[in-house]
Amino acid sequence: MSNRNFNQKNLLDHDNGVIIVTNSDINANKIFSSLLNGDSSNANVYSLQEADENISMQSINQLLNYIIALRNKREDQFENGQYNPVFLLAFDRDKNDSQASQYLFRKLRKNNFVAEQISITGDYLTIHDFAEHDSESFDLALENAIQNPNDNFGKFIDKVSEQQHKPISSGIPLIDVLLHKGFYPGLYVLGATSAMGKTSLMLQIADHIAETGKNVMYFALEMSPEELIAKSISRICWSINEGQDYASLSIENRPTARNIMDGNWEEKWGDNPEILRNLNLALNYYRTFTSKMSIQRQALNRPSADEIADQVENYILRTGKYPVVFIDYLQLLRGKDPRATDKKNITSAINSLKILSLTYQIPVIVVSSFNRSNYNNIDVGLDAFKESGDIEYTADAVMTLENDYRRIQAPKEAGILGIDEKTTMVNLYNAIKDSKSNWDAEKASMYAMRLYDHPVQLKMLKTRFGDINAPYAPLYFKGAYSVFGYATDFHNNKKIRYILNDLEDIDKQRNYLKYIRQHQKFSVDDD
Repeated sequence: MSNRNFNQKNLLDHDNGVIIVTNSDINANKIFSSLLNGDSSNANVYSLQEADENISMQSINQLLNYIIALRNKREDQFENGQYNPVFLLAFDRDKNDSQASQYLFRKLRKNNFVAEQISITGDYLTIHDFAEHDSESFDLALENAIQNPNDNFGKFIDKVSEQQHKPISSGIPLIDVLLHKGFYPGLYVLGATSAMGKTSLMLQIADHIAETGKNVMYFALEMSPEELIAKSISRICWSINEGQDYASLSIENRPTARNIMDGNWEEKWGDNPEILRNLNLALNYYRTFTSKMSIQRQALNRPSADEIADQVENYILRTGKYPVVFIDYLQLLRGKDPRATDKKNITSAINSLKILSLTYQIPVIVVSSFNRSNYNNIDVGLDAFKESGDIEYTADAVMTLENDYRRIQAPKEAGILGIDEKTTMVNLYNAIKDSKSNWDAEKASMYAMRLYDHPVQLKMLKTRFGDINAPYAPLYFKGAYSVFGYATDFHNNKKIRYILNDLEDIDKQRNYLKYIRQHQKFSVDDD
């Protein structure tokens, strides 16, 4: 057993021993005396800081570069297992040191080293204090950490005691029911076809999370931050107006995202002070949480999943905050290997994002498209992701956003245009299923997209966080104002009033869920 500073030439110059990397350089020989005096472990101790100094990223990166360079020199031995040291990261408990430990852990794992984060601070903030005040307990904790470095039970107790698994609400109660009260640390995938409103839904959820004071990183690979902010302002403006649709105005004069992006508000709405007032209120309200909402401009420079992970990591190191991460969307990420197939690159990206969620214990929410064979499928399942990498295996939760044809009444023999109102109305889901009907899935999808109040369903296909509470959450999407909600009169489908937050009548929410559970098998009469 030896204690050396990392910049010595003989750093890590042994084969398969345990390497304890610590930031406690205060009398390291004394702190790790139980190992230094014993011969039960082939272990070395390396310190990353001087006494009473904060650990620096420079020292960590210097250590990483040296380790990787040394590994490259011994590449043959590394590949055949002759050189494969185990890194145990034993850092103090303050925020700066915890972030440094996570950064080093992820970088070592990313470079295929065996690494574990161990806790040997006991009830103290620093390793030094623990060893100084209770050496016997410290020796036992250190020995246990070496024998069982992953210590899953200990980590479980730590996380539960620190309440790290408190759910983060989506802002839409019926979705929270599917999520078991909200988002937890893990990888979530939302699948949908184009024009279904997946960006609007993710943005609405992200805004709500930021409103509650949680930090959010939104990686926009398809739209600019300005376009996304305009969508948010339009949604808030519509909500301020209590869901009224400005029906007396022509479409080009309504406060939609596109019209807001055009500017010239005084000229456009000078004769309508109510809209200008609502716009100003919306802007002021958005400003209250904009510091929590970090929209990353990525549309012009497609990042890889690893580059996104690096940006999240740098954000955590810079701010000390652990964000909820949104990626919109998966298929636009740059592949790790330009020679690999799309499926292989997506699998690699999904695995990297899963590691990111595990390393920092944060929710990572990714939007994905379906494979083409499911574009017009009216009953989408996990096979919709089969050609899109290992999504169905790796993700902790897989959801879909689809047309809810069971809640759409359509003229029996209607074309897409020129609907005859006198034609008998039919349930669109059953019309598609009926071989004698002239409705098919593609035609029905086009019809659904044209509806001003568009019935959609968020369906949970897989979750590792518990049982699936209901088959789906019935929602309405109002595309003009980029807003999702659920109706107060779901069954009769009469007057639609959108509910956007969890302050509404909880009894009504329970009634909807009861109805859904009772009608998992639908018939024509159900609508």
